[in-house]
This record gives sequence, C-alpha cells and structure tokens, in this order.
Amino acid sequence: MISKIKIPLIVLSLPVLAYFVFETIYFNAAYPNIYLGTLPVGGKNKSELRDLITTEFQNRQNRTISFSINKSKPIAITLSKDYLNYNVEETLNKITGYGKTGSLRKQINQKLSVFSKITLSPVYLFDEITFDTILADAVRPFEQEVIETKIVYAKGELVLSPSKPGQKVTRQELLAEVKKIIELESNTAVFSTTLQTIEPRTTRDNSRTALQLAQKAISKQITLYSTEIPDKSWTLNTPELYEFLEFKFDEETKKPTVTIANYKIASYSAQFAPLIQKDPKEAKFETAGDKVIVFETSEDGRALDTEKLTQQITAAAFNNALSSRIELPIKTLTPAVTQTTVNQYGIKELIAQGSSKFERSSNNRIHNIEVATEKLNGAIITPDQIFSMYQTVGDIEKQTGFVDSTIIKNGRTITGIGGGVCQVSTTLFRAALNAGLPIIERSPHSYRVNYYEQDSPPGLDAAIYFPSQDIKFKNNTGNNILIQTKLNKETASLIINFFGVKDGRVVQITSPEITDQINPPPEARIIDPSIRKGIIRQTEATAQGATVLINRTVTKEDQIILQDTIKSNYRPWQAVYLIGTGTD
Repeated sequence: MISKIKIPLIVLSLPVLAYFVFETIYFNAAYPNIYLGTLPVGGKNKSELRDLITTEFQNRQNRTISFSINKSKPIAITLSKDYLNYNVEETLNKITGYGKTGSLRKQINQKLSVFSKITLSPVYLFDEITFDTILADAVRPFEQEVIETKIVYAKGELVLSPSKPGQKVTRQELLAEVKKIIELESNTAVFSTTLQTIEPRTTRDNSRTALQLAQKAISKQITLYSTEIPDKSWTLNTPELYEFLEFKFDEETKKPTVTIANYKIASYSAQFAPLIQKDPKEAKFETAGDKVIVFETSEDGRALDTEKLTQQITAAAFNNALSSRIELPIKTLTPAVTQTTVNQYGIKELIAQGSSKFERSSNNRIHNIEVATEKLNGAIITPDQIFSMYQTVGDIEKQTGFVDSTIIKNGRTITGIGGGVCQVSTTLFRAALNAGLPIIERSPHSYRVNYYEQDSPPGLDAAIYFPSQDIKFKNNTGNNILIQTKLNKETASLIINFFGVKDGRVVQITSPEITDQINPPPEARIIDPSIRKGIIRQTEATAQGATVLINRTVTKEDQIILQDTIKSNYRPWQAVYLIGTGTD
C-alpha cells in the first residue's frame, strides 16, 4: 500500500516528468502547432524540415504570379532569384529554435504558446526596389498621367491649357499581395487590382487668378547690369520673363500660383555669372613627416547671388512699375580654411589611413577618381562634426568636372556621370574605420566589385550615389582632422590619410565572415547588331553573392568605447557578353 505521504510527492512530480518527456520528444525537432506561413512544420525533425523547406522554397522561388487590372488580361511575373532569395538554414534555425533560444522568460512564453497555432515567416532577402521597377514596367501601359492645366505663351498672349484626370495603379497594394506569397501566408498566385483616378490639382477654373499675375509679370521691362562688367547689360522682355515663370500648386493655400523660379534665373545667369565669379583660395596644407604646414595663403572669392537676384526680379515683375533696373547682386565667398585660422587646428600627426587599388580602370574612371580626390583633399573635420562626402565633393555633374563611366544604379551596371567616385568613397570609408570613428551612413554595392577587392577582403566597400547614398562619419576625437589624399596613376593606387591628434584609441577589425554564398547565374550572351560581326564585348563580370560581416572594436585605456558590425549583402551577378552581328 502506498503511504499517504508518497501520494502528494508523486502528484507533484508528474508535471516535472511530463516536461522532461515533452523536451525529450522535441529535443531535435520543432515544437507542435508551428506553421511556416500556411505550411505545417510542427513536430518534424531537422532533416525532415530541411527537405520540406527546401522543396517549398524552390516551388515558391520560381513560381509565376499573375494579376489583372480592371479585369484585364492577367499580367505574369516570375519570382526570380535576381531579387528574391530564401535562406533555408536560417529559416530552419528559426523554426527549431522557437521556445529553445533567447532569454529564459522568452523561452517560457514561447513554450506555453505552442498549445495554440504559431505562425512563423521565412527568412529571405527581397530587393523591393528592383521588383518595384519590374512592377512599374508591367503596369505602365494601363496607367495615364494626370494632365495639369498650364499657362502657355502662344501668339503673343498667355492662355490656360485644358486639364485631364489620370489613372494610376497602387503598386503598394500589389507589393503587399506578393509579400504574402513570399512569406507563405497565401497560396493564391492570381489576384486583381483597380486603377485609381488622380484628379488634376490645377484646372482652368482655379487658375484664372494665377493667369492674371503671369500676364502682369510678362508685361514688364527689366534691365540687369553690373559695375564688374562695364558697358554691358541684359534686358528682360516678355519672352525671357515668361521663361522665368513657374506655375505650380501651392500646398499651403491649396491654389495654383505663379512665382519666379530661382533655378531658371540661375540658368539664365550662366551667360554672365562666370564674368563675376572668382573662387575663394584656401590656405593649403602639406605634410612634413607627421607635421602639417601651410604653403598657400587664403583669399576671399565672389559670386553672383542668384537667390537675391531672384528676389529682386520677383519684386520688379509683380510691382506696379512698368520698367526697372537691377544691379547684379554679388556675394563674398569666404574660404573654409584661412591663414588666420591655420594655427588653431592643432593638427600634429597621422592618425589613420585608408587605401585601395584601381588596376584596369578606364581613362574616364581614373579621371573621375582624380576629380573627386582633389575636391576631398585638404578638408578639415571639426570636433563632433558629422562629415559628409556629398557636402564636401558636391554634385556629380559634367559642369563640376566629371565625365561618363560605368556606375551601379538600382542594381544594374550602366553608363553614367561620375563612375569611379565610389573608389574614393570606399577609400575614405576605410580610413574612417581605421581611425575608430563612428560610421553614421554607409551602403555596400549591390554586388561584389573587383576594384574593391584588389588589395582588400570583401565587405570594405562604400557605394555613393548622390544624394540618396552618402558616406558619413563623426569626428569624436575631440580634435580637428585633416584629410590628405595621394593618388598614384602609375601604381593605380589611392591613399587617404587622416591627420590630427592621437587620443590613445586602439582599433581592432576582424577578418570578414562570409556566409550565404550564392554562385553567379549562367553567363548571358546577347546579339547586338550595332557591334561589328566577330566582335564579342563583355559588359558585366561574374560575382558571387554573399553576406559579409566584419566586426570592429575600438578601445581606449583598456575600455571599449565603440563596437559595431559592418554588414554587406551582395547579390550574385552574371557575366554578360554582347555578340556583334553588324556589318559596319
């Protein structure tokens, strides 16, 4: 007979025994009632899960989705690896780790939740920008641009053009449906959407007051002159004044309005602005060992003040006087580094260096590297300043000295202005890393580029595309930092040095951890009749896709002051060859 004392002990031990039995059963398997989207995965071991997930992802990866617009013929898009990649192992770990990883409280809460349905989403990389570009191309034939009323100068008078509503597909709704399929929340690969009507904001009815203002403006005669350019003036009559007008919808008043556009004044002023322009001359620095000395004094510059000129022309155009004379306003350009401030910088020694190689670069690419390097050279970063390469180098345009070369835009390699500037941003990024400075903004390239791995492991590149992508970092050394650049065309090398004052910080950067490696797609061969027959031209090189992690630890007096991880996700890239079939 069991004693009365042993009965309570047996009763109390039953939950503990049940817990251990439960954990033993699911030691190497997913807990019950777990779903991956709509796919039941509970109770399966890792081997079963891996096979199940792999098959499901393969089916989802290459499936064709279709959608119709206003009951149109379905439009088909295949979910391609170009912009969608599932991660089997990370998804597997997510499922089997549910209720078994993380804090004790998190594990307990998750264990208790498995008695009801648990839905997990897969781990994947989805390039929404690239997919949205494909989606935009697919729906464009169904859309109509809204036509706004405009003020048109015709046969010597101003008239209002007619307006017309437009129609647009809400791509975010389509994208939401696609993400449901990607995340296994929906098995439906066919869905529909409707066109949204976009009403014009400017119409003939609400633009009559603006038309009257425009008629008043173009009836004036305005003369521009400058004492800097004797015996020369410029008269603005109706045609010129009409070109200056900007007819737009005012967001504050919710009415159409007419203004004088500054950018149009600046464009018109290009004919005489160079006659006034004089660039400021900064005090220059050169290094002697670990010292910095001045070798050029500073001078003020001057330039046409187009903003003030716009204000003056606006006042003259809309006042009651029939004619006006305006002296071109000039503003003083003060150099950032002047002779009087040289000794205040306290720059003493080399504190960090970044380097890169650019062998096999085209002449245009080398030219752009040189232009960007010159604009960066001599820059001073003040204490606590967040340094922006964009703000220092400025716009990448032909007018600022750059030429066409290959660039990466929206995940594609194309010809564009400023190809090669990323060589400079990458080298600058490496200098900031080695200096132990906090990185505020940095973007990796879409795929691994050979230029940035000629003397470096992957994961240490920095893409720049003004103004959407920039390289920014903060000077937290407590002292000024001088940027010095050294470009050697013979050795195809670029060095960027940071000079300042060493504050005792020590920087440790780990070797890259490379995971999720994906082989490049098969090469593509494209027939091109514009290339002479027999000529094969390679436009894209292969690159392996991967995730790269680099850890950095910065210490000072044996105390950690900064820890961060530099993460780069690279897409696999195929080689592309153009096969010439032309006769010329």
